[in-house]
Amino acid sequence: DHDLVVAQYALMIAPDERTGTMAWVAGLVHSFDRFVKRALLLDTQLDEYLSLLPEGEFSTDEIAAIKEAIKNHAGPNGPENDLLLMTLQDADRVANVGATVIIRSGQLYNQLPALQPQFVTKFNPGSTYREPKSCLDDLRYIFDWESSETNPKFGLRLPEARNLAAPHFRFLREFFGIIQCQFEETGLSPWPID
Repeated sequence: DHDLVVAQYALMIAPDERTGTMAWVAGLVHSFDRFVKRALLLDTQLDEYLSLLPEGEFSTDEIAAIKEAIKNHAGPNGPENDLLLMTLQDADRVANVGATVIIRSGQLYNQLPALQPQFVTKFNPGSTYREPKSCLDDLRYIFDWESSETNPKFGLRLPEARNLAAPHFRFLREFFGIIQCQFEETGLSPWPID
């Protein structure tokens, strides 16, 4: 489901139709990096899947660009990023801001607690993006993607991506607020023991 959502968002946010079409193809298989860790195997798998595209639909250079976007989509924003990579990165981030990210975080980090009561209103200082200490901390990192103006390294860059993501960010803020309210009404926030 995630790859399909990313592909569809890519069509919606791309500044032109050709970039949207290429980013759509990249979006459909962009999660390969989670399953294939060795670069050579990733290249082989991508070549295999991209060979299924209708002959003549994309030039050799366009297929190479699609592969590069797939391989680099999880990286930081950079001034050298082309429009295809920028579109794929923003589409992936918009998809990851949607409500299903709550479920996906629980699936990905099923060995972690949903939250730590003493860190309901703030990050656990031991958490990192790659190694959160709870699902709630994992979700907090999503706000880094809201805007490239506030976070040039990972923020959304395309105007339509920001527009589409705005209600999702509002929902997640409300979700965090409801969790905090629940802990306040039960007398567990602020956490009594530091």
